[in-house]
Amino acid sequence: MCFLTFFLHLIISFYLPFDYLITWNIITIQDFFKYLAWFLISGFGVRCLYYGTWYLSESQSNLCYMGFKSTSNEIEDWSHFQNANAFKHEMSTNLKEGFDSWNTKTAVWLRKIVYDQVSSNKVLCTFFVSAFWHGWYPHYYHTFAFGAIFTHISRMGRKKIRPLFLNTPFKVTYDLVTAFLTKFLLTYHTLAHATLDFQKSYLIWRKLYFFGHLAIVGLLLKYV
Repeated sequence: MCFLTFFLHLIISFYLPFDYLITWNIITIQDFFKYLAWFLISGFGVRCLYYGTWYLSESQSNLCYMGFKSTSNEIEDWSHFQNANAFKHEMSTNLKEGFDSWNTKTAVWLRKIVYDQVSSNKVLCTFFVSAFWHGWYPHYYHTFAFGAIFTHISRMGRKKIRPLFLNTPFKVTYDLVTAFLTKFLLTYHTLAHATLDFQKSYLIWRKLYFFGHLAIVGLLLKYV
């Protein structure tokens, strides 16, 4: 997986970087959907760099026998240093599944050091510390502020909307729609984090009609 994700990152970042999307001219509805598909592929290419790095560090830890966790039913568990699950993250149907399979060891640290220690605004405080830990670039704070807001909205929406589709023929459709929205919104709002350039991010957001920002505002008005 390490070499595969690094290879995918190199191919996608070479042939379809975010910079390429800035010059794209959208004229027809077909152009828009093609642009949307390329946008998601570009985001996947960026994530592959993180996957590859984490898989590389995990493999090195396992070579030193540091990744061994336990043995259950004669099956060895070498996930002690597993920091991501690319397949689970890409196939996640909601925000929680996505976060649970991305940078997991840091998430555990943040939960113990921040989330479990504060009495109020737990999510906001946790994401602020995460942004501060990344550095001073405002792009980080934009991304993690979105993460805090999106977490709150997804919890409220999942509590109110998901039960309507359980045990119905539309459950699969619901999962597909939420999977697409989760991946799109995560890619959309981490764009500034990936490019570290608000001008580039703005030009791409504009071609997407600022859907991610409008969706967050609309959901906030509805569920908050």
